[in-house]
Amino acid sequence: MKKGINIPIHAGDKAQLYVLIEICENGISLVWISSHPKEIVGAEVFNIDPNEKIEVAVQTIFNHIKEAKHTPEKINISFNFKESLLIPEKHFDDSLNKEMLNLSYGENEFMTMKTDYLNNLSVYNIYRIPKTVEELCQHYFPDALTFHSTTKQIQIESDSTHLTCIVFYQRIKIILFKEGALQIAQQYEYKTQEDVAYHLLNICERYNVSPAEIKLRLKGLVVKESKLYEYLYNYFLDINLSSTNSKVALTPHIVQQTKYFLSHLIDLASCE
Repeated sequence: MKKGINIPIHAGDKAQLYVLIEICENGISLVWISSHPKEIVGAEVFNIDPNEKIEVAVQTIFNHIKEAKHTPEKINISFNFKESLLIPEKHFDDSLNKEMLNLSYGENEFMTMKTDYLNNLSVYNIYRIPKTVEELCQHYFPDALTFHSTTKQIQIESDSTHLTCIVFYQRIKIILFKEGALQIAQQYEYKTQEDVAYHLLNICERYNVSPAEIKLRLKGLVVKESKLYEYLYNYFLDINLSSTNSKVALTPHIVQQTKYFLSHLIDLASCE
């Protein structure tokens, strides 16, 4: 497991902090947040090697939190595993959730199913996470608030017509709203900038939106000077790099470093 971003905690010894943990198949992120005032004071992003077991990586990070100088007053865990389905409330049937996930992603006895409800959109998010990860969460942080990242992200993004692409290590998440209505929120693997462009253009074609006209919001591991940004600009003329959310402040040392890379995590922190 390699550390991609390391922003040490800048807070007094008596500061009241809580930590947001985002866990996905190939990475784990930690965001340390002060309560008064609400401010992000530190962050770490770890990339998981393809040959490393997810439960080993999660246990390592959980021990890292337990041994940290600052003891968090609460823990929020956001799962970002790709096996997720959004179901409108009128079509939701709890007895069919397992079958729908199996049809979409295949049967997997080593996964456990979870459900989030989005009241403002009248949508359920059903998803699966590894049983070993669920067991570790229960063992280390039984009182933690847990949810799927997409559950929070589509509530943040729910306005007008726009396309959001969150760039992770070897994976992207694409969220499309058309005239205020959610069309898709899905993850895709990629190796090159051409792969990313393909997925974005394919979604534009499927949902009848013009790449030259739609607003594209880029978040995560991308900056304006990157090859990915330059390549996407060949197709998308209205590109915005989201960097901060007004609901949560950043300490100056974070603003000066990698605020763009942390933008999707800042969004999640703003929901707390």
